[in-house]
Amino acid sequence: MEAVSGRDLEALRWVDEQYAVRVDQLARLLGRTERTVQRWTRRMSGRGWVELRRLLVDEPAYVWLTPEGRREAATGFGPWEPRVGRLAHVAAVVDVRLYIQGRSPGSVWASERVLRRELAASEHLPDAIVTTAGERHAIEVELTPKARRRAFSTIEELGRRYDRTLYFCTPAAWRQLEELCRSHEWPTLAVRPLPVSAEQRAAA
Repeated sequence: MEAVSGRDLEALRWVDEQYAVRVDQLARLLGRTERTVQRWTRRMSGRGWVELRRLLVDEPAYVWLTPEGRREAATGFGPWEPRVGRLAHVAAVVDVRLYIQGRSPGSVWASERVLRRELAASEHLPDAIVTTAGERHAIEVELTPKARRRAFSTIEELGRRYDRTLYFCTPAAWRQLEELCRSHEWPTLAVRPLPVSAEQRAAA
């Protein structure tokens, strides 16, 4: 059986931090072709460390860790099983992480799963925190508009706790968030479109 490298374990930890990752996203992360990544996932699956399953029609397969994979990679996270209704958001957050890593490779990403272990249950849990240039930026990924009161409450709370709050959103959520941004009540709030691949899937 082929030996496992440090990069293999690092990739496993990255996947588990994000709950699950599509094969095409994993190819972008590793800088490999999808065919090469499919061989990698089959190798990890053969060890019993990952599940590889096509969950949605016309989408690449998703990869997530088994309990054995978590133990081997020492992620410390609990069990997770995919829910179809959450997959679009999971994939969009991965796209945002890949986008930010590409633009700011020196930044540090703390995923929702990492934050869940650090924040009090009463605190709002952002999709991620990015630490860059000594600042902590809250990352939120919105595919649909939220109730106005809930949006206000979340932005107020994140504005108190972090240096900046950055929303990546679909056109459906853009109008509400851009309106709040233009009000200048929250000077640290910024709104960005989703990376193109995430937006295309959300609109499908």
